[in-house]
Amino acid sequence: MPATPNEIVTLWSATNIAATSRKAADYDNTDGAGGVLINDAAYVTLTVTYDAATTITANSAIASLYVLPEVDGTYPTGGDGTVGINTDPQDEMIVGSFVARNPSASGSETMALPVRRLPPKGSRFVVRNNSTETLSNTSLKAQMVRLRP
Repeated sequence: MPATPNEIVTLWSATNIAATSRKAADYDNTDGAGGVLINDAAYVTLTVTYDAATTITANSAIASLYVLPEVDGTYPTGGDGTVGINTDPQDEMIVGSFVARNPSASGSETMALPVRRLPPKGSRFVVRNNSTETLSNTSLKAQMVRLRP
């Protein structure tokens, strides 16, 4: 579905991400009629639920966010077994790391990262679980931002 200016997009919800694996979702950043760029940037949030026996500690980078550009209808290598292949995207595509602030037993936490520039067509948002535990019941949302009139 084509993008709309300043929309909030749920890229996935209620999804587990196994230790050291990836989850990906695609986003169409065009108007659907000629491929005009709609949104320039985004604020992305990752919400996770920690298991009762979590060993994740505060200030640890539990996940990385990559944004891959669509080029000629395809994406660069990287993603997960469902969307793409199960390898890490190239380092140049990393946006940043989601850092745990207060991982508590059976609690949930939302972490945010800014995406300063979205690709002009489609975007593939890839989250890599950097921890040694499954990140349970995750959701990834993006508040799209249009910076120009």
